[in-house]
Amino acid sequence: MSPYVILMLAVIILTLALSYYLSNRGKANGEKLAALLAKGDFKTFDAYCQDEKFVKQIQPFTLDYLKLNSYLLRSDKKKTEAVFEKLQKANLNRDQRRDVALKGFAYYLGLDDKQNTKYYLEEMEKTLVSEDILNNSRMYYDIIYEKKTDMLDSLLEECEQLEGEERAGNEQLIAIIYKNLGDDKKAREYERRSRKDLGIKGEKK
Repeated sequence: MSPYVILMLAVIILTLALSYYLSNRGKANGEKLAALLAKGDFKTFDAYCQDEKFVKQIQPFTLDYLKLNSYLLRSDKKKTEAVFEKLQKANLNRDQRRDVALKGFAYYLGLDDKQNTKYYLEEMEKTLVSEDILNNSRMYYDIIYEKKTDMLDSLLEECEQLEGEERAGNEQLIAIIYKNLGDDKKAREYERRSRKDLGIKGEKK
């Protein structure tokens, strides 16, 4: 997975809205599953998920939401996509749809799946995701899939004001734009810069 996608996923996974979804029925059981995810104890997490009496106390969406994050953290493609497909058909409220859309966009962008990335971008637009996140997501989509290059100057200028991971994310986008323009030398230069700012050693293979 590319660095810019890793950055997006990290932000989204670290900002889970679990406190919102655990505020109702089954809060204690949901919190127990969330704690297991935080510890990376997937074996115990899965065991609880197979306990019908235990999961019966958790709202269906909350359980699916927890499972989705579990599969994302484990990079289990088959199970992750099965949950996304299930949630697409579910009767979710706007907040739930928005959270699923954020994760879906980042996930399918990482797989270079244009169709599903576009679907979740449209879901983000429909569910009133914050303007900053929406504009940033549109920019990724436009640069990667629509091959747009008109953001180059603004990204280069913005890069001078950023540090660390934020700078690395911009540099990765700049590299993609240069590749779209056919300037492979500049593309490689900014890929190296991005990797350096992320603390990744060696050349990309």
